[in-house]
Formats: sequence, C-alpha cells, structure tokens
Amino acid sequence: LDFGLKQSGEKVDHVKLPPWAKNAHDFIHKMREALESPFVSSRLHLWIDLIFGEKQRGVPSVNSDNVFHHLTYDDLGRNALKQMQDPHLKRAIKLQMMEFGRTPQQLFTTPHPQRKVKSNKWDVDADADPHKPSSSFSLFACCRNPDVHNPQKSTSSESKSLLRRHLRRITTQRKTPEQIESLKWLEQQSKSDKESLKVTDYQALLPLVGMCQAPQSEVQAQAVQAMHSLAVLRGNCTLLLNAGALEPIVDVLCGTSPQATQAAAFLLHRLAATESPLLSNFNMSALAALLELLGESAEAVRVAALGGICSLTQRELNRVNI
Repeated sequence: LDFGLKQSGEKVDHVKLPPWAKNAHDFIHKMREALESPFVSSRLHLWIDLIFGEKQRGVPSVNSDNVFHHLTYDDLGRNALKQMQDPHLKRAIKLQMMEFGRTPQQLFTTPHPQRKVKSNKWDVDADADPHKPSSSFSLFACCRNPDVHNPQKSTSSESKSLLRRHLRRITTQRKTPEQIESLKWLEQQSKSDKESLKVTDYQALLPLVGMCQAPQSEVQAQAVQAMHSLAVLRGNCTLLLNAGALEPIVDVLCGTSPQATQAAAFLLHRLAATESPLLSNFNMSALAALLELLGESAEAVRVAALGGICSLTQRELNRVNI
C-alpha cells in the first residue's frame, strides 16, 4: 500500500520496531506478556473507568482530561443530526463522524472494581501504587504442582504436556519422521479426542505462526495443517487469531503453492466461523483466492472454500467485497 510521504519527504513504510524487539512477533509477544501481567491486571479497572465507566462523561471526564469532540458521542451526535436542516452540512457531519471515530457507550456510572490478582513472591506487587511503573513483569512463577492430588486435573496436565511435545516437534524437527508423526497425531486427535488439543495460552501457538511465514511452501503447508487440526476447537480458533495467525494465513492463501493454498482454505473454513472482529473486513486478494478455489477439481477443496466464503459473508463488508 502507498501511504505517501512524511512532511520530511521520507516515504511512509514499515513500522520501525524498538531496539528491544528482535522482530515483529517478538514485539507482539513481549507486549502481550506485559498486557497480561499482574501489574496491568491489577490496574485494568482504571482504564475501564476512562473508556466505559464513570470518567467517560461529566465532571469526572473533565478532571481526567478525557473529553472528546461532541460528535463522537452517540447520543450527542444523533441529536445534532436531527436538528440539522441543511442536507449538505448534514452529509458533511456524517462523514466527519465516520472518519473521526466513535466514543464507546458508557456502561458504568460508578468506579469499576479492581480485578483480583493472585500474587506470589515472583509477581509484581498487585497492591502497589497504580501510577508508578513496574520494574519488570514476572509471568512464569515457579510453584508446586496443584494437580498432584487431583487425578482429573493430573490427566489434563498430561494431555497438555503431550500436546506441547508434539507442537515442539512440528516447529523444531522439520522434515523428520518425528514431525510427520506429530502432524498425524494432531489430525487423529482432532477426529477422535479433540479436547486433548485444547490450548490455554496463545504463546504456545507463536512458533506455529512463525513457521507459517517460512519461505518454503512445504513448511507453510505443514504449519497450516497443524493449525487446521487445532482449529477443531472454537477456543483454539480465537487463540490462533490472537496470536497473529490471520495475516500469514492470508499470505499463504494468496501464494503460488497449490498444496499450501488448499491447506489454508481448509483452515480458514474453521477460523471464519468465529465471531472475531479481525474477520469483519477480510483481505480482498484472499477473497479472490477463495473464489478461485471454487473451480478446483477436488470436491473437498471446493467445499472448504465455499464454507469459508459463506462464514465470511456473515459480515456486511465482506459481502460487499465478494
């Protein structure tokens, strides 16, 4: 996309990452670690007060420097349009409202309660001053295993450990019999015991997302195949999207490898059934690639492409684009 030039004449191009980020995925990974840390969790209510709560309107919003243009508020914007007589001015106001953005509806009129955060000696103090920055985020605390005396939870832990082992094989032992075995295991579990594929943390999926961006189409196809098996669970679909899988999947779908493209179509068929806002304005080139797959000779590929299209057309913008 051509984003034009800055005032300095420099071309607007790729985002420049901070020096502490190795690459885009590392940047997202570290930012999400911070976002999900005890430090942030214990202060989340302060943000809710500003965006959805008591400090969004009235005197509290003024005192908090949280006041926006009056047309961004739904009720004030609607009243302004009702009183507008000039059709040209009315159209201009509507355009301004669409371009500038909307202020969310106020949901709470009293301070939101603070989230309860379990803390231990490795965590940031959840009761510390919310206006002072934390020196570090400790997310991987060492603690005893609480599942030892609970057979049901212990079985669940064993299942998670087995899943992690197979995912590690797929992302590290490429083009080996072990990797092929793990891919087959995922596919088999997706048909016979899909609950064993339940992922609880999107971070476990980041290596798969990175593998999907490999230059080799064969590697891309294997990553997409693994994601397709995991996507049998709706919760895993959401985690895949949160891990940033959509963009590389779109790239694979628009690629030149028939094997990888068809694998991406099968995966997208499952992802498109989620209600994620990330799918509300789907990539035009990817939509065109899906439409092209409707002419494939293999019936399973046509069905997957058609299923993805039908799910995507639940969103208005996608219907228009298609």
